[in-house]
Amino acid sequence: MDAAFPAKWHLLPIASTGPEKHAGSILGEGWQFKTTNDPTIIQSWLDAGNDIGLHLGQISGVIDVEADSPEANELADELFANIACPTFLSTRGTHRLFAWDDRFLQFDKIVIKWRGIEFRVGGKDANGNPKGCMSVIPPSTNRTWITPPTIE
Repeated sequence: MDAAFPAKWHLLPIASTGPEKHAGSILGEGWQFKTTNDPTIIQSWLDAGNDIGLHLGQISGVIDVEADSPEANELADELFANIACPTFLSTRGTHRLFAWDDRFLQFDKIVIKWRGIEFRVGGKDANGNPKGCMSVIPPSTNRTWITPPTIE
């Protein structure tokens, strides 16, 4: 399967099935230090049948606003109705990808929850290392783009 992603996005392979479907399922512990934006490596992961995770936060310049319940989806639809952004569906709900802002560094959490909506912001630790926050994105299993990202 061929897929293109924005050049800045750092991605990682995710096992596509079973209980091993998590961030470190292939890259192991410290996966957040092993993500890449190299299209050849990413394509090899897809060719091997893996799902793809997007490393969120400052490293990729992206956050994921995720609504996993009907109520949260309704609220998110109201809040973001007139905002164009890459958007995809997962089995649990709608994900909207927005640009990272350095003001997210003030939070001590990688995920901020508000009224059923998860703001998956990532960030860096006290030493400046990327924190481990990711979302599985299309073309992965049970993920479909509503509005795909712009590829430059």
